[in-house]
Amino acid sequence: MPMASASRWRSDYPATPTPSPRGRGRGRGRGQQQSRESPSTPSRSSEASAMPFRASSRPPVTPQSSPSRRMDLMASVSRSGGIEKDGDDLKDENVQEEYRVYIQGKLDAFWSKYVGRSEESDEQARQRVEAQENLLILFRKLREGIIASKRVNAFSDEVYASSLYLSILFDSPRNTSAIVPVVLSYLRSRIPPQSQSQSQSLALICLLERLVTAYPSQSDFHTSLTGIPTPCFPPECAERRWVRDLARYLGTGNYTRLERTLRRIPALEDPDSLAGKATRHLVAALQSKARESAWRTIRSAYREVTLEISGGWLLRSLFLVPPVREDEGLDARMEGLGLDDMLERWLEGESRKGNVVKKEEGTGKWGLSRPR
Repeated sequence: MPMASASRWRSDYPATPTPSPRGRGRGRGRGQQQSRESPSTPSRSSEASAMPFRASSRPPVTPQSSPSRRMDLMASVSRSGGIEKDGDDLKDENVQEEYRVYIQGKLDAFWSKYVGRSEESDEQARQRVEAQENLLILFRKLREGIIASKRVNAFSDEVYASSLYLSILFDSPRNTSAIVPVVLSYLRSRIPPQSQSQSQSLALICLLERLVTAYPSQSDFHTSLTGIPTPCFPPECAERRWVRDLARYLGTGNYTRLERTLRRIPALEDPDSLAGKATRHLVAALQSKARESAWRTIRSAYREVTLEISGGWLLRSLFLVPPVREDEGLDARMEGLGLDDMLERWLEGESRKGNVVKKEEGTGKWGLSRPR
């Protein structure tokens, strides 16, 4: 599974959460009116950038120092309804920022434990998926607090973006399908958007998710595209033109133009950011779906292929060529990447499914079976 590297929160946030001064009376609601400090406004930066906040002079609240409000037992706003003890804490902006730092600690631990594994047992895979789901639950609780507090600023931008990107990278359709409508609605509340690049990344990823999830239907895609405000996703931006081309070529079955378009992802400010990784993850998913359709068409039209003659064409037609830069040709990309071997291995996998038959050894000829 492709993993994303941790975001820049750790370097920009203090190592320990620091809340603002808060007074309480003996009964709920009878204490002093809490004093809130607005988070410092960050400079416009790339997607999922960190937002530093102003620390208060009070000692930090941690799960060890404050048993009454342990971060790992923080009540969900939607489930507590204000009845549970501290059930409304996540409506407080300072607590939201403390909780985001707490989540980042969990996320950093996840990356260090699971990223880079070449192999994993069934039990290790189960533990990884469970850890991923727990992280998404923490982000959901934080989003609920943000929605309840009607917070709309750079901090909420980052939380919505990270929630969306991680749900995609973690291959969690249930969480992704739940957050995409929320993000699209949130974009409508950000007029004008604080960060043009981040709003375009969010819109692009939501639209790609619509194309992948509902494939081959595009009704959700067009409905979502129409609902995104023009300032967030202007007609002249490269991302909008690119994703509209994808939808058009998918709808018409123009696999040649589709393959060429999918290989040339719009340049992102930081390709290694969560946004960049989530975009590539969705592109790979869309390539996989288009490959199935194209493969059926090829097997219906041809009885045999010879790799020496048709290898490059077959690689492109089956969406097996990785994305390339605009100034990099396909031939240059194929050299050194072993794409010929990749195609051979892919056909061997199809042979085990009964879709192709390898002919004389060393000839590079494969017989194709008609789809049933």
